Amino acid sequence: MINGTLEGNDGNSIVLNEELASEKDTLSELVKGELPEQSISKGEEAVSVEKSTSSLNELILPAQSSSAIVDAFDDIPLEADELGAEGCFTTVDATEKKPSSRVQIQNMPTYLKYKQVKELLSKQLGKFVVKNIRYTGITVFFSLPTPEEAAAAVQIFDGFKIKGRVLRAKIAQPEQLKVKPLNSDQIKCTARERVTPLADKSYSEQLEIKMNDVKRIAKNFIKEMTDAHVNGANKIDIESLIESVSSLAGFLRIRPSPRITEYRNKCEFTVGRNIDGHICVGFVGGRFVANQHFVVPVDTCENISTHMKRIVGAFENLVVESGESPFNEFKRKGVWKMLSIREFGSDIMMIVTIFPMEDKEREKALIKTVEERFLQLSNLSDKNSLFRITSLYWQRLANASDPVTYEYIAVFSILLMCLTGTPYIYETILDARFRVSPSSFFQTNSAGAAVLYKTIAEKCGLYKVDNGVAQEAIDVVKVTVVSEKELEESTEEDSNEPKVKIMKLEKVVGITEQQQSTLILDICCGTGTIGISLMKLAKNITRKYLVGIEIIPEAIEDAKTNANDNNLPPDSYKFVSGKAENIFFRLDRLLPSWIDLKTVNIIGIIDPPRAGIHEKVIIGCRALAQLKKIVFVSCNPSLAMKNMVDLCRPSSRKFEGEPFKLTSITPVDMFPQTSHCEWVVQLDR
Repeated sequence: MINGTLEGNDGNSIVLNEELASEKDTLSELVKGELPEQSISKGEEAVSVEKSTSSLNELILPAQSSSAIVDAFDDIPLEADELGAEGCFTTVDATEKKPSSRVQIQNMPTYLKYKQVKELLSKQLGKFVVKNIRYTGITVFFSLPTPEEAAAAVQIFDGFKIKGRVLRAKIAQPEQLKVKPLNSDQIKCTARERVTPLADKSYSEQLEIKMNDVKRIAKNFIKEMTDAHVNGANKIDIESLIESVSSLAGFLRIRPSPRITEYRNKCEFTVGRNIDGHICVGFVGGRFVANQHFVVPVDTCENISTHMKRIVGAFENLVVESGESPFNEFKRKGVWKMLSIREFGSDIMMIVTIFPMEDKEREKALIKTVEERFLQLSNLSDKNSLFRITSLYWQRLANASDPVTYEYIAVFSILLMCLTGTPYIYETILDARFRVSPSSFFQTNSAGAAVLYKTIAEKCGLYKVDNGVAQEAIDVVKVTVVSEKELEESTEEDSNEPKVKIMKLEKVVGITEQQQSTLILDICCGTGTIGISLMKLAKNITRKYLVGIEIIPEAIEDAKTNANDNNLPPDSYKFVSGKAENIFFRLDRLLPSWIDLKTVNIIGIIDPPRAGIHEKVIIGCRALAQLKKIVFVSCNPSLAMKNMVDLCRPSSRKFEGEPFKLTSITPVDMFPQTSHCEWVVQLDR
């Protein structure tokens, strides 16, 4: 996990002090400076999309849900200072010459596509691991694991002839980073100001600010659809597109979070040093791209619970007393890296991440120290603690791209004659109970997740919200218009009442004969939270079936456990691990006999990683003719916009099938006090 900041093209910095789910590896490479520029060409965009989304089927985050919805605060300007405060952080001379493992090849044939360039590199370099390819049309950059391999690649390609051209290859020199000096106010900026920039505003003001941002992004969305020649895109009215919901406060354009403080159930804290050089556990200030790194305390952050802050304080004291230093990202020395906390009511999971130690006996001693401090019942009575850790894990991680593994720590209690601590913690949302393991993705705002899932169910047509009161849309109704003559005959006793035309609603009997079967297709299902919640919300709709698709096998096993724990009938669901676009082609083999794929009504839910999903999944959705409705959930619609545009663009050889139409955008505030909100986008055809 990388914690730090990235400098954007506009000179602002991007905060990386929270969970970074699906783009973790891409961002870590940016932090390390292995991508020369943040601005990208068309060729680089191709690899950027492939790397960050990993096509849903090539995700390289072991034991991490692909539906990972992230709220890293990426639009908050966060800048640090090049202060020389002794001991606060390490500054590395940017002019220092170090062997580079990045290669530059010039004079490439201009007609080569990115895919062809990638195949050329793979063929000529054999077993070399090529990464971070950037192709500009005449020049290609790529990185190799070591400077020695980079030098060998230069020998291979320098003078290489292709299509009448002689290539020129050399070691690419690191580009100079432009670093803005910061003023004293920016240095003193607290974690509260960095992480929750809207905290000083009333909640109604926060929603108004977010609404303006929603409109701005929606305007860009419509422009992208217009440029893609989407039918009727230029006639879409933004005001009518963004749906309102009624409440006691009137009509709201953004569905609010039930909790606006202490709502985060997960946080990841960096172990480092503050601006004064003292050990601190908190969020990162400074900029990694500027070789600056200091940590700011989190005691003023109102989106974090008091329990969580107590644990952070206790862990900070433990680090100080341990005698081991925090890990230094630049010198690659030290031990303590990160503290992750997941809190669901009385269930609290704690994950301690260290840099791998050579002295294994010393590491065992540190584990024992952590056990003795945090897995003890006396914490509940100690006025300086008042917290209860129920699940404790130890993690060794050298690099952000390394496979993620967790070591479960349990202690045998002589008093209780059992192991204290449990491998999992549990959370309940909308009467559904979910098991959460260290690697499981789970919405960071549990109360907000209930609002989000109801909104998704509503857009799927499985749930109805009427005047702020939610109820199942469980009745199939037949509407008939009653004539005035019939009305007179049927209301002779009430002759004083006005004779008006009314709508007569009759419940249709025999649901098994007249109700169309519904297939809920949960794409990027993760541990099954959305699909299972929808099945329970629509509990009186009998002819329904859930298929959850996820690339990560561990997440699928969690989904199966969650479905069983929530008493879903075994014949009402199936969770499958694999590539979504491939599963679409064998969907009929996954369904029970009572579902006819030719006539079933398929509703798709796509809750992808932050950067969206691979184009192949979108193509598969377009080709699945029975898929008439898609509810697309995005925590960063700017990044996922291409996916939604591709679902709506005109039919072509590449995008077969009838295009979808944009029906509505419903914002849900999952992150109070920040500028972010979730989008629930309904698409129909």
